[in-house]
Amino acid sequence: MKIKSLFAAFLITTIGNAADLAWRYQLLEGSFLMDDCLICGRPSFNIPMRGSFTLRRVEVSPISTKYVIENANFKAGPDYSFSGSGTYTTSGDFVLRQAMTLTGELQTAAEAKQVAFTNETAAITRRWPMLYVTLRQTNGTLASTITLTIAAAPLQEIWFSASTNFTRAIKLDNTVSDGDLLSTVGRIVKRNSDFQEHFPGPTFLNIGLDAVDILPGAEIAFSTETKGVLSDGDYAFANTGAVTQWQDFMNIIAPDLASDPGLDALQVDDLNRIYFSTKQDIAGSVGPIGNGDILFVDPEAGTGDIFRSNADLLSQFHPAEPKDYGLDALYIWPTGEIWFSTATDFSDTQLGPITAGDLLSDAGYIVYHNADLTAALMPLGDPPTDFGLDALVVISDFVADGSKTTLKASLATDNDTVILNWQGQGRVFRLERARDITGPWEAITPIVPAVSFEDTDHISQQQRAFYRVQQW
Repeated sequence: MKIKSLFAAFLITTIGNAADLAWRYQLLEGSFLMDDCLICGRPSFNIPMRGSFTLRRVEVSPISTKYVIENANFKAGPDYSFSGSGTYTTSGDFVLRQAMTLTGELQTAAEAKQVAFTNETAAITRRWPMLYVTLRQTNGTLASTITLTIAAAPLQEIWFSASTNFTRAIKLDNTVSDGDLLSTVGRIVKRNSDFQEHFPGPTFLNIGLDAVDILPGAEIAFSTETKGVLSDGDYAFANTGAVTQWQDFMNIIAPDLASDPGLDALQVDDLNRIYFSTKQDIAGSVGPIGNGDILFVDPEAGTGDIFRSNADLLSQFHPAEPKDYGLDALYIWPTGEIWFSTATDFSDTQLGPITAGDLLSDAGYIVYHNADLTAALMPLGDPPTDFGLDALVVISDFVADGSKTTLKASLATDNDTVILNWQGQGRVFRLERARDITGPWEAITPIVPAVSFEDTDHISQQQRAFYRVQQW
């Protein structure tokens, strides 16, 4: 393939994805719509609601912060959908209060009507950037007044792996293994074979995924079931084939380990400090360590400790039988909130049955049931099966990287392909294209753990194209 530098007809722009831009929010478990009839005998009940909106900051003062809500689109059951916009404000000196308004169109089974909402109480019950607000219709009638309960988090996508294989309700590419990295938007981010590309020896059909984290520059750290070149407690780097052996970090906190205790959850921060869980209980230098505890190790300093015990993670839940339920996946938000899954099911006396495939918050709420995580992948089965939750990566505008990305391009003249390569401190990226510098911009890749792309779509030497990279 013949490559030459781009002429001026192909102009390139590079941007960082500043964390202060608009944030995309998604509704979580606990979001509901209720339609009250005050003059009839029909019962009122909560209908689970899902959807998304954009939150954009527009004003900051010493005692308040104001946001606008854009592109709100919610759906509750088969009969209700809402689209609209609004405002969200936090204010106060010592005690923060919240105020939210929404206006737009509500479509019901009978009609479409204009509605307006405002919050019933101003108390903030979830740690920022999570939102939990109850809104009541201000222009309701005795026959119909709508209440919206909004539980939301800033999410682009959640990437995860299942514990069991399943089949999708599509004709092509319909098998999913417990070694594939999946997305809540319904796509397979990486096949299990992709993780084995840079390792010597045979490629196994499926070596499973026990843990995954995405590091700066789109490097993927992962652990697998015991097979091939990796031990059960090792984690490796998909792009380079480098391996961190379990002794290199586990012995810091448990120096007397005689055998590999396995690795079940993993997150590596910007300073290369490691947060993880083990598959087995072990005796550590800080005392007994359960397989549901989050451990913390700083390899450079040679120090480690129990970061959160399993009892700490479940302290806001109400398990019928208090015990260690294991830890299969984790994500630690910069604010300190922890999302996680347990290794075994348990019954909560207030929330009901919780499975090992459900995503939980240490703040005491269910983020998503397993059926919500896998819904867009269209698994066969009615009712949906719980497929488990073994690895977790959260992609959020709240933690977007604001540094600059360097984007370079070249042109393959034999087929008019634009070859793009970029470098940045982001962990995942999305390439966008426009025909004019002012836009409109279109995403030409999904969010990917990659640093290159070949653009063959509608490109010729007679057209110009502007490119930019968003990074998280």
